[in-house]
Amino acid sequence: ALDVAYVRHTGAYQGAAEIFSDIFTRLMTWAAPRDLVGESSWILAVYHDNPSITEDDKLRVSACVDVPEDTAAEGDIGRMRLPGGPCAVARFELGTQDYPTAWVAVAGGWLPESGYEPDDRLPFERYPVGAATTSADTEVVDICIPVRPLRRY
Repeated sequence: ALDVAYVRHTGAYQGAAEIFSDIFTRLMTWAAPRDLVGESSWILAVYHDNPSITEDDKLRVSACVDVPEDTAAEGDIGRMRLPGGPCAVARFELGTQDYPTAWVAVAGGWLPESGYEPDDRLPFERYPVGAATTSADTEVVDICIPVRPLRRY
């Protein structure tokens, strides 16, 4: 399990880099002066809804950083606990337009043949602090899909 502080956006976000920039800037502006960000930090984008079935104006995404359990939320900073458990993790180096293709590669390519299925926990992207990239226009991203063994009915 992981305790996180977050800033949430509700509404369309796909292809809108400025939305992610805004929520992560607000989160880091709060977290950095509190010494909550370091080399071992988990910086995440947590997806609460499936954009294939949820109306755009109801989509939710949270920019998160892991925090000690006793960290207080304040202002537009919320707190939640992400349950632990197994995840499919795929590391990519992505430009801003590459995210949908990477998600499809994991969820639509690897997962159906893996012997696993998504479970009820929230999927997320993890941005490893200090991970080296080959270009200034890309970033290292771990796409993390919580899974359980495939159930046979």
